[in-house]
Amino acid sequence: MSEKELLKLIINDVDRRGIKIKKSIQNETKVFSDSFFENFIDLTYKLGKLNKDSNLPNPDITYKEESWYLLIYFFQTFEYEPNTLYYHFLKFTALNLDKLISNYGAKFMIQLFMNFEENAITGLFKIPKNDELYNFITTKFKNIPENNIISNTQIVLMINKLKNKLNNKTQTKKNKG
Repeated sequence: MSEKELLKLIINDVDRRGIKIKKSIQNETKVFSDSFFENFIDLTYKLGKLNKDSNLPNPDITYKEESWYLLIYFFQTFEYEPNTLYYHFLKFTALNLDKLISNYGAKFMIQLFMNFEENAITGLFKIPKNDELYNFITTKFKNIPENNIISNTQIVLMINKLKNKLNNKTQTKKNKG
């Protein structure tokens, strides 16, 4: 599949499902599955693999004058509340981080969230105590500072912690072998 075709798929998914999901979240009806976020990351990864200079999509590739780098502003918010699309994207990522790192690699995931940060698609979202994410992060990532918030930086810290655990397990297996 070409870069333009992959970009077209991402744009169409944002237009088709993304807008509905964003409205659903804002209206607090959450009538969606996380497959939108999963598909966005998957197609972004595939698009990035075609770029020889980076793990992220080529900024020069456009479809109907829109690039991936313009498209990501769809996630941007200026309200740092749980009823925003970006909060749910960060939540999805945190809860599925093991699987995402396994599928796409830590380097890609770090670059993805650093890119969001660099493009002002960011924020510090306080996690409500009754949200499943609160218990997950405060239990699994209790050594991360301010683990009652979720942000791009927190995702990167979590990736690095998981990456270090994975590296330690690999080294231990090598030492035993």
